[in-house]
Amino acid sequence: MPHSVLIVEDEVIAALSLQETLHQLGYSVCGLASGSEEALQAVRQQQPDLVLMDINLGEQQDGIQLGQTIMQAYGLPVVFLTAYSDRGTIERAKEAFPYGYMIKPWQEAELLATLETALYKHLADKRQFELQQTRNKFYTIIGHDLRSPLAALSVSTRALLKHLDALSPDDLREFISDIHHTVENLYAFTDNLLEWSRLQSGRLEYRPQAVAVQPLAEEVLALLESHARNKGVQVRLQAAARLQVQADRNMLHTILLNLLSNAIKFSYPGSEVWLEVSRQDAARLELQVRDRGRGIPAQQLASLFDFKTAIHTPGTQEEKGTGLGLLLTKEFVEAHGSRLEVSSQEGVGTCIRFFLPLIT
Repeated sequence: MPHSVLIVEDEVIAALSLQETLHQLGYSVCGLASGSEEALQAVRQQQPDLVLMDINLGEQQDGIQLGQTIMQAYGLPVVFLTAYSDRGTIERAKEAFPYGYMIKPWQEAELLATLETALYKHLADKRQFELQQTRNKFYTIIGHDLRSPLAALSVSTRALLKHLDALSPDDLREFISDIHHTVENLYAFTDNLLEWSRLQSGRLEYRPQAVAVQPLAEEVLALLESHARNKGVQVRLQAAARLQVQADRNMLHTILLNLLSNAIKFSYPGSEVWLEVSRQDAARLELQVRDRGRGIPAQQLASLFDFKTAIHTPGTQEEKGTGLGLLLTKEFVEAHGSRLEVSSQEGVGTCIRFFLPLIT
């Protein structure tokens, strides 16, 4: 699909000539505007990829100021096109940080090079901004969600040291159990953090192999047995023996661990969590984790897998969480060419499923 350009030029002949040239160069011209109000309206309605802006729009309208407004308010790249080449005008234009500055009469090759460079730079700027947003979120997670369990460990160990001689064996066992649970959560968090970091930097490779699903699922359930028992949640496995899938074993292990851990977190004591593995058809295996827990409000489903806006809801016993495990799970599932399908009803429970290629 060709890039769309909005031309802001008060001279009709110049605007039409520019439009014709842009069409010949493979661009789509989404509109012609001759003044500030018309240009701003076109930006809002047409949402162009780039704005080609004349500096002198007549009637004392300032194209530089208009271009700066469009860049700041709408995040669009603006290229100035003008007959003015004096030092003062160029310096004023530079202060607006445009994506290009061309002197009339322009040459076709120069126009093409300027627009292509501007679009490329704008894309690079957007990616850099998104990367910075991700880094900021990443640092926030580290700062907040490492601090909480470390603070809990500090409180528990301080109390243990202070009252050690007065504690009964049962009290001592409870203290140690709390510390152990906190350390397990901290380990799971740092493990997800490291894997997600490797994935983002491209250092984590997808390595598919034949994986027997039932033994892997039983291995994951064994890791979660203590957590589920302490909360009073029963975790059930329903899987036919000898089913194999084409998958990265380590990734699949992390996927199941995160989904089941999340289901336990949002389940109530006395309820059940199910991991069901079944043939979807001759070529695919369905893996489904469902619970009868808190459920997810409809307005939160859209941001469930968005790193920048994910909502971190505490569990049914106020367990803390970052949402990072679910984000990592999504990326691991997509690395297998599949996707997570989520259905949930607040107060009823949640079901998350995905599909993997079956080895027959």
